[in-house]
Amino acid sequence: MSVSAKDCRASAQVMGSLNWGMREGAYSKGRLTPLEHLKLVGNLARTQLIELGDGLKDRLGLLQPLSVELEALLPANTTLVRDSLDFSVETHDTRLLHHSWRTYLFGVLLGGVCGCVV
Repeated sequence: MSVSAKDCRASAQVMGSLNWGMREGAYSKGRLTPLEHLKLVGNLARTQLIELGDGLKDRLGLLQPLSVELEALLPANTTLVRDSLDFSVETHDTRLLHHSWRTYLFGVLLGGVCGCVV
């Protein structure tokens, strides 16, 4: 069973959606409309302002970095985890495994910032 772009519910107006990427005309093939361009530049400017604020907070000593031991980032050493990792290595591409590890590590670190115990 194949899925067409029309089967996906995201509108062609949602930048980055499958339907948006398949639109035709002057703004096909990923070309941005003037409004999309403005939104993108606005998001980039917002991100830069956040980074500028964080840099200022860091210089003023207002940021409280999270200290983490590397061993705390590792998954539990259980049979289930070992079997799952072995299965993943046998069935998945290395690039996907690396992506999965990055996602896991990012989640553990983000959870630590939010005060979650993993």
